[in-house]
This record gives sequence, C-alpha cells and structure tokens, in this order.
Amino acid sequence: MRRLYVLLAGLMMILAGSRSIHAASTKTSPVTLRSIRMVSTRFGWGISRTHILRTSDGGRLWRDVTPPAYKPRNLGSLEGWTMLDARHAWIVGADPRPQHTEMGSAIVFRTSDGGQHWQQSRRMAGYAGARPDTLKFSDAKHGWLLLATSASMSQAGWDVYQTDDGGATWMRVMHKGYQQSAPHALPGCDCQLNLTFFDAAHGFATGYWGVAQNYSILSRSFDGGHSWYPMQLPLPPGFRIPFYATSPPTLSITGHGLMLAHMVQPQAFVLYRTVNGGATWQPGAALPGPAQVFFIAPGSFSIPDTQHAFVLVRSVLYRTDNAGLRWYVVNHHLPLPVGLTHIQFLNAFTGFAIPVDESPEVDRSFLLTTHDGGRSWRRVSMMEQR
Repeated sequence: MRRLYVLLAGLMMILAGSRSIHAASTKTSPVTLRSIRMVSTRFGWGISRTHILRTSDGGRLWRDVTPPAYKPRNLGSLEGWTMLDARHAWIVGADPRPQHTEMGSAIVFRTSDGGQHWQQSRRMAGYAGARPDTLKFSDAKHGWLLLATSASMSQAGWDVYQTDDGGATWMRVMHKGYQQSAPHALPGCDCQLNLTFFDAAHGFATGYWGVAQNYSILSRSFDGGHSWYPMQLPLPPGFRIPFYATSPPTLSITGHGLMLAHMVQPQAFVLYRTVNGGATWQPGAALPGPAQVFFIAPGSFSIPDTQHAFVLVRSVLYRTDNAGLRWYVVNHHLPLPVGLTHIQFLNAFTGFAIPVDESPEVDRSFLLTTHDGGRSWRRVSMMEQR
C-alpha cells in the first residue's frame, strides 16, 4: 500500500509539472497587424511588416506561422500575400539587394496546412510592392504574380508569372520592358497595378496612377495573363473626364459582380456592376470621396457579395444593399484612426476592422468586430500566443 501511495504521489508531481510547462508555453503579448484576411468568423490570417500570423478564435489569439526560411534581414518586409481559405496561403518575400536585379528579386512561400509547413519557390527578378493584390490565386493550383522590373517617374516594366501547381513552379507569361512597346501587354505606366483572376483564363488588371492623374487603368485577360486588353468604363451622369482609379473586382459564378472606382473630377467613389462576367460595366450612384485623395486605399472598402459593399470615407462608414444604386451612412464615426483603417466584411452583417496607423502614440493591438452590418462594433484585444 505504501508503494502505491508513493507511485500516486509521483504521478501527481509529473502531471503538475506538465501543467506548469504547458502554462509556460502559452504566454501572450499584444500584437499589431497591417492587414487581416478573415476567411470565416473563426479563422483568419494577419500580416505584419515581417511576419504572418493565424487565428482560430475570431481574432483574439494569434499564432506566428511565419515560414522558418523567411529571413527579414535578407528578404525585407512582406511584399504580397493572398489567402484562399483556412489552410492555403501564399506570401512574397522581397530581396531588395541590387546584385540580383535593379528592382531586387522575389520568392513565393506557400502552405497548404494552415502555416504548419511552408515551401518556397525559386527567385524571380522584380519587385512585388507592399500590397496584397500583386499575388492572386483563383483556386489552390492556379495563381499569378505581378512584378515590376524597372521604373521611373513616368514608365515601368512589368512581368506576369503564372503557376498551375499551387506555386511550386512559376512561368513568365507576359513581359513589358521599360519604355518598350509590346502588343497586348499591361500599360507601362508609373502606376500601382493589381491582378484578379476568377479561373485559369479570365482576369483583370486594376489600379491607380503614380505622378499624373491623367489616365485610367482597367485591362482584361482571356488567356491566363498572356495578353491584356484595355477597357473603358462608362461615366456616371455629371462626370466628363474619364480618369479614374479602379479596385480589384468581385465576380460570382453567375457572372454578376462589382468593382469600386474612384473618379477624379469631381472626386467620388462609384460602384460599377456587371451581369456578364465583366464584359460590360454599369455605374451606380456617386459617393463623394475625400478631397485630394486620388486612389483607393487597400482596406478602405469591402465587397462581400454582388449586392453589398462598404466604403470608409475618413471615419464615416457607408453601405449599399443594392449594388451601388443607393448609399447610406451606417456608422457616423468608426472608433479608429481617421483614414488609417483596414476593414473587411464576410457578408452583409459580419465584419472586422483594425487600425493601421503606425504612429508610435497609436494603440494598434486590437480589432473591432460587428455582427449587425457595421452599426455597432465590439473591441477585441489581439494577443500573440507564444
């Protein structure tokens, strides 16, 4: 009997030790992000300057899932990212060292198990730019990467790479050299471009200008990014100058879709809608935009489906329920830094918002959640689980 008591006591000490070790391994600390991509009410991904994180509880706890091979010292900040679901994600690390090319080089990291394991591609010459939509996947296998190969005050060179094996190998399908004319290529402009593909063949290039606000950017591809054809949007009533910035469109399997544009004169947001897969677009009602802003900031809008859209103008949140035919204010003052906020809605009711102002005096270690379409928001402290 005494031996049994000794064994039980030893077992209790082991269990107590294991509990203390487990407790020590789950320490938390505040986390700040510059972008989020929630794929459900529970699961999502977060991007900081040099790390990628993942949440499984709606954004309260985050776990660092940065690829072990990714070295910020050599690869700089993350320059592109896309998340398909809770398991599949891709990020671009940029090597800015000039010995590779004038614009550096890029490496694509990929995971298919929620960040537990990562693989990397070969280096590709060019610069992706710190925005998500230079890298886009239409499904788990087909993806596209846009890289700038050279640039000046008025011209740029572009390469489009395509993969059909989930990012293991990449093939260059379009090249537009600096100050070179190329038929059916992307515009060689001093601009910011984004790619969006809806299947292995059909995609759009959208974006905004750099120095001069005197042209528009909207091109369409029918062959997986090999060739591009410029499009012109019809102007809404009261607009005469066809200069505008465009955002990545959304399309459903039925061919219905939405695309937000920012008009120059007068400055306003206009939501365009299509019913034929993007072959033609029709403008909705104009929503006055902020003065002296000539582009659409990533994270300042969200289009969860083909009827609903949200646009944040300074701290006022606007909403449409009929594809942009009418806008109304759903929240007069979102409690986040003015103009420096990232919003995302999963549907007409559930949404998320985070501050992205990097000023040292701004608290960024929280997110806001809404379940009533943006009318009310709940603050959630974000913690990184170590």
